[in-house]
Parts: sequence; structure tokens; C-alpha cells
Amino acid sequence: MRRTGCAILCGAAAFVAASVCLALQPPRPEQLERYRQDGTLAARVEQARAFGNHRVRPELARRTLDRLAVLAGAEPAMPERDLHEPLPYWKGLPTTGTNKMPVFLIEFPDYLHTNTWASISNRIFGTGTPSEFPIESLRQYYIRSSYSNLFLEGTVFDWYMMTNSRAWYTNEFGSGNYAVAKMIEEVAKFWDHAHDYSQYDNDGDGRVDYFAVIWAGPHGEWASFWWGYQSSVWAMNLTLDGVQFYDFSWQWETYSYPNGAFEADVIIHETGHALGLPDYYDYDGDIGPDGGVGGLDMMDGTRHDHGALSKFMLEWLTPTVVTGALNSHVMNPSATYPEAVLIMPGLTGATTYTEYFMAQNRFRVANDTNLPSNGMLIWHVDATPDASGNNFRYNNSYTEHKLLRVVEADGWEEIERDYWGDAGDFYNTGESFTPDTNPRSVRYNGAETLVSITNISQSGTQVTADLTVGERPVDPQFFLTITNPASDIEVGYAVTNHPVQGVCGTSVVGQLRWTNALSGSGGTLAAAAGWSVSPVVLSIGTNVVTLTGTNRPGRRPHANDSATNAAYSDGWDDLDFGGTGFGAWSLENGANAGFFRATAAANTNMNIAPVAWGLWANSDDTASAVRSLNAAMGVGSRFEVTLENNWIDGGRSVGVAWGNGLGEYVLEFLFIGGQANYLVNDATDGRDTGVAWTGDGVTLVLELTSTNTYKLAMNGNEMTGTLKSRDDTVIRQFRAWNYSAGSGGNYDVFLGDLNVTRLPWEGRSTSETVRIVREGIPYYVLDILSLYGTPNPAVGAHTNANGTILTNRSGDAVIRGLTQYVCVGWAMTGNEPASGAASELTMTVTNHATLTWLWATNYWLDVTAGAHGSVNADDGWRSFGATTQLTATADQYYHFTNWTGSVASGDNPLDLLMDGPKAVTANFAADLTANLTPHWWLASYGWTTDFENASSGDEDEDGAFTWQEWVALTDPSDSGDVFRAATDLGEAEGHVVQWVSRAGRSYAVYGWTNLLNNPALVADQLVWPQEQYTDTTHNAEALMLYRVKVVVP
Repeated sequence: MRRTGCAILCGAAAFVAASVCLALQPPRPEQLERYRQDGTLAARVEQARAFGNHRVRPELARRTLDRLAVLAGAEPAMPERDLHEPLPYWKGLPTTGTNKMPVFLIEFPDYLHTNTWASISNRIFGTGTPSEFPIESLRQYYIRSSYSNLFLEGTVFDWYMMTNSRAWYTNEFGSGNYAVAKMIEEVAKFWDHAHDYSQYDNDGDGRVDYFAVIWAGPHGEWASFWWGYQSSVWAMNLTLDGVQFYDFSWQWETYSYPNGAFEADVIIHETGHALGLPDYYDYDGDIGPDGGVGGLDMMDGTRHDHGALSKFMLEWLTPTVVTGALNSHVMNPSATYPEAVLIMPGLTGATTYTEYFMAQNRFRVANDTNLPSNGMLIWHVDATPDASGNNFRYNNSYTEHKLLRVVEADGWEEIERDYWGDAGDFYNTGESFTPDTNPRSVRYNGAETLVSITNISQSGTQVTADLTVGERPVDPQFFLTITNPASDIEVGYAVTNHPVQGVCGTSVVGQLRWTNALSGSGGTLAAAAGWSVSPVVLSIGTNVVTLTGTNRPGRRPHANDSATNAAYSDGWDDLDFGGTGFGAWSLENGANAGFFRATAAANTNMNIAPVAWGLWANSDDTASAVRSLNAAMGVGSRFEVTLENNWIDGGRSVGVAWGNGLGEYVLEFLFIGGQANYLVNDATDGRDTGVAWTGDGVTLVLELTSTNTYKLAMNGNEMTGTLKSRDDTVIRQFRAWNYSAGSGGNYDVFLGDLNVTRLPWEGRSTSETVRIVREGIPYYVLDILSLYGTPNPAVGAHTNANGTILTNRSGDAVIRGLTQYVCVGWAMTGNEPASGAASELTMTVTNHATLTWLWATNYWLDVTAGAHGSVNADDGWRSFGATTQLTATADQYYHFTNWTGSVASGDNPLDLLMDGPKAVTANFAADLTANLTPHWWLASYGWTTDFENASSGDEDEDGAFTWQEWVALTDPSDSGDVFRAATDLGEAEGHVVQWVSRAGRSYAVYGWTNLLNNPALVADQLVWPQEQYTDTTHNAEALMLYRVKVVVP
């Protein structure tokens, strides 16, 4: 069955798993196509890589390396520690025991949940739904997978309605880890009042070992915020009840929101990461081999049980180690029994951390109920540690070969071409895994292991096999060493080539072959004690340069047969079976075609051998002879055969072909009637070999130079080429044909002995590899955070190529009423520079980074100076928390009185704290004499000193004191300008009162008829230019006395 995709990114041909939910859930096919079209795929893959879930958790890897050492008979890295006790540096969910974990369910005002708390809780810590077995519930799955070593329990909190809409959180906090942390903080604090989180620190290290968050609403784009992944809360320290929240899984309630039920497969897989396991699927098909492990492990495809390596790392099983012979070994189903076998030569304390094979019996029971078949699965593991010694060097996504690989029993390498695992990958009765089978039991570098698993048989649920490791003599002069560079190196982008030099022993003979796996370049050079490859051209990325030397005492037989074999003594018939290494002949022909055993005596026109196979055909019929190889041809294999044809009618053809197990040819050698030369059909049809037809026949030697290239020798002439593109280019079949060459013996085709060989056993090859990493143009994510403004680029995650010169701007100041927010700089983590005080930043992108714009708060200060004075400050914005000193200055002849507005004070100067918007007014008053005459008025008439005496005098001798002249606003220096009032009694309309009126004064008229009485107010608030008033009220009075009062405002 075609896999919809293990490799997420693989050039122009990438595939993605449908509905699988991994540490970072892979994209759906329609998403993937859209990302290719819009050019964002590479950046999204880089974002996926940043989650780091393609690698084993370092603590688990270190633990596994120690256990491997013990299995091999060496002391662990921490010999004083009991390997059955938890690691002192373990930071994840303990792999054994009863462990608790909390699960938060969150919904939003705009996205409500569709699955009940009860249904989700049942699928996590309950018995689950039987119809969904074996992923009916998280708890039940891990009880079975761990052989009752791990019991998961805990609390699924009821649905919590978040305070704000979904979009609010990313708008407010960005789309990075900080936003996730803030949401987790909100829901965790909500439940904290009635819950003790310290119970989830199962190992006492001060952390909640693992928790899950399940959210309602639609999913977002792949590798975006609203996607599924496993991560840690690193953007803030969230500690409640004395324990820190750190490792968590983040997943949707249902992928098809608002439809669909919650399923446990996602959280089962994510819990695998919490236990320390990596993803075994391939993130990036452009690096290393494609495909994962075909979905045959829970960490690739969220299906089936955890495999042998995972269970070994999690300490749920201890494999039986085979370094010699273990015959008739019985293996029970690994889904119900903690059994597996680890086998590899030289597994000793000195060579622990190397490659090995693991075998297990995968039977369709328990968590393996839905496997595609029953049988033995063999895994190829490379547990070589990295430079730190605390993790594995290899993973299934970004290294030249995998940490974990399925040895496919049928040898079709379908998983490596993005197929799901199928029944053909399981070893069953009668099959073997040896140095001579396909696949072969070799190391990744092609070196022999001499591992053999044979006599495989099945009985009920059990598998029995013989497991052995042979021995080969070691030739101390058979070595090849690269001395320059002496180890893996990294070079800058500007370095385009690098020399590769080294030495080899005297047993390395002939030609050394070198290849650069990244660029596909390569070549040969003579083996010598000191050798040098011309500078190797480097491509961007990891240039895996491999030098291979050989010691060829002879080639190993692979398959052979001859027409002289007794099986053909009575002729050449369908299903005849002679020689070794081949299946039976499959002969097909029409009525005018057939087969025969040719001899030199009977067929005088045959020249290639005394005895051969013969094919005849005419009248548009065809004779076709097909033979399968028991073991496929591999790189270095050679197929030798001699073909002779005589006369041939025009347009007809004869020839031989090599094809795959489906019968599709990948290479044809043929002659067409009417042509001069033999032709080849490979990746290009109709290639002229340049070899002319000869009646003596042509001896063909086909050698595979790689998995898809070949070299063909034809009577000593050579040509090279590429096999025809097929889904499968592995050669498993041979075919010879005669298509209607013509009637009579002169038109027969003769086929000589078949001889297939492979590279020699002893000293077959030795290789040395060095990795020269040429820095490329990686992509990094810049996460921009800002509480205010409209930054450019905007708040959120932005992907940029390494070296991009990026100008960031905070945006204009934000004014909200009387409050202003102004950018005062920025802070950045992960990239230089680290901080600055400007609102614009030009940076060169060199790493993942978070840029935070920093804002200060200003408040508006409204300063008003009252009449006759000034204030030393203008209106404007002032910093929050700042103190502004305001000084009021009165005009001459005036004085400051007080402040009014946001503060009431007589202080001058005034220290004003800007803890909010403020508005203040400075008030002033005129300087007055004791009789209330203003100094400024006296000064206007020349009195600038001794104001008291001036106001009490009568300089113009008009009978009015100066202070009275101020009241009346008459000129104190003009005797003719004096306040007067007069009456005109008895007018018909009323008594008329007249006076001298001035602007700035008001007047009141009082009247009475008897001086012994108090005067009565007749009228008031009379202002200039009015200078008379007619009293109609007292018109009947014959005698009336009036007084006019001047009123100073």
C-alpha cells in the first residue's frame, strides 16, 4: 500500500501522512501542495526542526548508552548507580511505575467544545471505547505496551472557558511560546485554588513531569501556533504549589472541528515524546534516506505498538544479546512478552556504542492487533553516540543514515521510498537474513557483519530461529584512513572546495573510489600509501565524502547455470530448473515460436559454445524466456551472458533484458533488423552502443555501479548509463527474447552460460567517511513582541534567510486620550545586537530570535497661566512617574496666589508627580494698598513708589482722594475729571439720575425721601456706556434724594 508520506520534504516529490498526529503533526497533502506553491515549505520544515522532536531525549539516550555498556560487559558511565533506579538527571515523565499527569481542556468564547469531558476522560485515563482498540485509551495502551510497568493516571480537568477569544491571545502575546505559556498559566491558576499540582511531580525533581492541553477550535497551518506538537514552557517560569510546569503536549480536540470525536492516538504518541522517544518519521526527505519505519512503531504513524528499540530505551524489556550462536531460539509475541534479540559481532565493552540488529516477533495481538502481517521484524540500529556522549549521533530525519531502520524481508526497500510497511517486510517460515540474502546483513558502510538469522519457522504465536555471528580473519594492512580533514569539520559559505587526503594499507589495491553523497560527484584514484583527492567541490549542506578501497582476491558466486546442465538433457522446457541461485525458467511462446537445446553438431551456425539455449520465432510470434534471481543483484554485482543472433528480418528484434520483481525492465540490450549496431534502452531509449553486429556473438558483462547506474562491457567495449526510472530499480529478473527474427535455422537466437557474481567476501571493501559541512543559507524565525503600536514587521513569527539584513521599526507613538505610549527601545534574545534605545533596528539575521519592542507611558500635562503671570513649562507629554517642577512668575505689580486643577496648592515652585494626565492653572492677583488701590493703576499715573501715601492723597485737588479716583476710574491727575452725579426731578416719565460712567465699573442707584431713613436700592448692575437712570417707581414723590454707588468688580 502506498504511503501518503513519511518524508515531509523531499524535493519535488514529497508526501505527508494523512491524519497521523506526531510530535509536530505532519501537514495534510493539500496543505503540503499549497506550501510548495507559495514557497513556504522549506521555512516550515525548518520551523518543524526547531521543535527538536526528531531526536531522543538526551537523558533517555544517555541511559540507553549506559545499559548497552552493561549488556556488552562494560562498566556504565555512572558505575555507582543502580540502572534500575531513575536517573538523577532525568527531566521527563518516568518510564515505569504509577505516574500522574494533569490534562487541561480549554475552550473559547468564540470556539466551544464539541466533545464532553466524560468522553475525553474515558479515552485518557479510563477504559476507553472498545471499538477503537488498541488505542482505546492512553492508560490501557501503555499498560499493555509496558507489560504493566507503566501506569498512567491523573486528572482531566473539566472544560475551562478562557477569558478571551482565541485570536486575542496571539494578538496580545504573539504566536510563540510566550502565548502558549500565558494560556497555560490562565487555566492552571484557575484550577489551582482547589487542586494540588505537586502530586504530578512523580520523581520529586520540582517539576510537573508532563501535562497535556487539549484545545477547542479549528487547527491552523502546519507548524503554526494552532497545530499539534510537544514542547516545553520556556518563555516563563510557571510554578504553582511548589512545582514548575514545563513539558507538555498541545493538541486539538478534533482535527475536523466542529465535527468528529476526540481520539487517543494523538496523546498516546505525544506521551511517547514525554517519555523521551523521538519521531521515527522523516521530517526532511532532502537529507539522508527517505521514509521513516513504515508506520511499524507508534512513533511513526501513531499506530501499532512501540517497537523493540523504543521498549529497550524505556526499560520495558532487556534483549537477549547474541555475539556467537543461539540456535532454536523461541520468541513470543513482543506485544505481550518483553522479548527481543540484539545481535552484532564484536559487541564488547570496547565497542558498545556501534551498530546492531534487533529482532522481535511481531504478532497481531494486543497493541499490534492491526499489523499488516505476523512474523519476525528485524531492525537496523545505529546507536553511535554524538560528540557529547549524551545522545545518539543519528536520527531518522537529518543524518546520512537512520537511527532506526526496518530491514525489509522482501528486499524491495519500499519504506525507503515512502511506502507504508507491509506484509513483505516480515520474516516468515523459510526466509533468512544472512550476508548472502537480499537484504544483506551488512553495516551501513557496507562492511560485513557475518550475522545470520536462519531456519525461521512459525508455530502458533511463536517464532523460532537460529541466530549466529560468524568470524572473519582481520588483515591489519587492510585499512583506509582520511587524515585531512582529520575529523568532521564545518566551513563557511565562501569555501567552495576542500582537499581530502589520507593513507591506506598495503592490502588495499587497485583503485580507490570517492564519492560526495550530497553533490553526487565522485571519481577514482590509484590506491597508494599516501593518496590525495583533488579538492572536492562542496555543495551547501553536509558533504558526506566517502573513500572506498578494495582487496579483491576473487568474486563470490551469486547465481549460475549452463545449458550443459543435466536438467536440460531432454531439451529446454518451461519450469526447467538447473544451476544455483536462479528460480525455474518461465518460457512463453506462440504457435510460431519456441525453445530448444542447441548443440554445435546440430546447429552449425552457432559459434558461442558447444551447447547453448536456443530461441526461434517467426510470423510475428515471440519466444520469451524469463528467469528470477533468488537474491537480487546489489551494487558491485556482475551478470555475464553471451548472446548470438544470425539473420533477422527488418523491424524485428532479439535481445536480453534485466528487470525488477514486477517484470518491468530497467535495461535492455537488443538488435533490430535493418540496423547496423546493437542498441540499449535504459533511462534513454534507443542508445547506440557503437558495437556492430557480429555473427560470432557478443559477450555482455553488466555491473551495477550504484542502485541506479551501471557499466556494460560488450566484447571489451564499455558504456555506462542510468537504469530506466521505475518505482523499483532492484534487478531480480533476466529475460531473453526472439521477436519473429525469421523462418529457418539461420534466424535462431542462442544464449550462453549465465554467471552472476558479487563482490568478494574477505577484504571486500573498506571505507572511511568525513563530513564537511558547508554553511548554507538557513532560515531562522524572528518572533516579534510588542504591547503597543504597529511594528513593521508586525507582531508574530517571521521567517528570514540567514544573512538577511532586516530593518525593524516599532511604529509611531500611540495616543489614547491623554495617555501616550512611545517606543523607548528594544531587547532581543538569540541574535545580535541584544538591546538598543531606538525605535528602528537594522539587524543581520543569524539565528532564531525574539525581538521585543519596549514602550514607555507618557501623560499629557496641560499648563495654564492665569492673567498677569506666566509658568515656566508648556503643555506637553511627560513621562510616567517623572516629577515636573512648575514655577509661576507674576507680572510687575502682581503676585502668585495658588494652583488649581489636578492639584490645589500654594507651593511655588510646585513639584508635580506625573502618575496620570494632569491639568493645572497658576493664579495671580494685583498688589494692593491698604485701601485696596492696585499698584499697577497708581504706576500708570507715575506713582511707582510709596503707594500707600499716593493712594491717600489728592494731587489734582478735585476733592476726591486718589483711591476714590481708582474706584471711580477717574484721572487722579485731572481736576476736571471727577466722579459726579446729578438729578432732574419731576420729569414726566420719572426722576432722572445722571453720573459719569466708566468701562470696567458697575453702578447702583439708591434713593430715599427722608435722610433719617436708610436709602433703598433703586437699580444696580448698571454699566458703561449707560450714564443715567430714570426712576419711574418714585415718580409721585415730590422730593427725592439719590445716591450713585460705584462698584469695583
